[in-house]
Amino acid sequence: MSVTQVTRPGILGGIMEDREPPAWVAALTVLLAAAAGVWGLWCVVIGFVGGTMPLIGVEVDGSVLLGLFMLFVGEPILLAVARLAAMALVLPIVLVTKKRPSRGSLGAVRRS
Repeated sequence: MSVTQVTRPGILGGIMEDREPPAWVAALTVLLAAAAGVWGLWCVVIGFVGGTMPLIGVEVDGSVLLGLFMLFVGEPILLAVARLAAMALVLPIVLVTKKRPSRGSLGAVRRS
């Protein structure tokens, strides 16, 4: 008779270890990242030429100084906020749709 030790989950308790999210969640993440990038670029262009910032509703007169400010300061802040919003949307979806191991297999000793 041989005894095989089943490995226990790591520090995270097996929440996301060795598990890929469903393909549609990965596609949603890529779509949100692309939309945030386009939005940030659009805000930078508005900073240079003037107009109303999309989704923010702030109207600005364009200038080189404002455009550079939006490029190096404004866009990183906008993208950080967009990243947090996307994580708040996608993370619960990933946690709900992940596959869970059976309860009896965590740290159990199998005899064969």
